Amino acid sequence: MATETLVPTGAGDSTQLVPIGETANWQCTDDDNADTSYVRSSTTDTNTYIDLYDIDTTTIPAGSTINSVTFYIKCKSGSNTYVADFYIKFKDTVNAYVGTIGNFQPGTTYTLYNSVVNTNPATSAAWTLAEVNALQIGVSIASGIRESTQVIYAGRCTYCYCVIDYTEGAAGVQRFTLINLEDY
Repeated sequence: MATETLVPTGAGDSTQLVPIGETANWQCTDDDNADTSYVRSSTTDTNTYIDLYDIDTTTIPAGSTINSVTFYIKCKSGSNTYVADFYIKFKDTVNAYVGTIGNFQPGTTYTLYNSVVNTNPATSAAWTLAEVNALQIGVSIASGIRESTQVIYAGRCTYCYCVIDYTEGAAGVQRFTLINLEDY
C-alpha cells in the first residue's frame, strides 16, 4: 500500500470563512502555519460558515485501488469554555455529494482531527480515481458564544488536507509473440 497527501491548491465551491495572513482562504490552510495564516469564523454571530478547497490531481497510477481517504483539519477555539464547533467538509463533485464529519470542539490549543472514509458515501462503493481527482476538501466553523455577555469566540483552522491510501495496480503486462524467422 502507498499514500499520497493532497493540500488545498485553489478555491472550491464555498469561501465563507475569513482569511487571516493570506489573501485567499485556501492559502491560509495549505500548510501548518498555526497563527501565521488561518481561516476563522465570524466574530459577530454563531452561524456556520463553510470553506471548500480544490486539491491537485493525484499522481496515483491508473488501475490502482483506493483503500481510503483520510480527511484532516487542524483547528482551535477562541475560548476553552465557549468553544467553536468544527466539521470536516468534503465534496465529491463527480456525484454532487457534500460530506460532513465531526462536531469537533477543541480548546485554545491547535488540535489535529481526522476521519478515515473507506468508501465514498455518495455511492457506498470504493472511491474511484475519478472521484478522488474531483474531490474538494474543507472545513466548517460556528463560533462559540458566552450567552450571559453575548461575547463571541471565533474558531480558527490553520491546516486542511487529505491522505489517499491506495494499492498500486499491477503494471501493464507486456506480451510478446514468438515468430519463427524461417517463415519469412
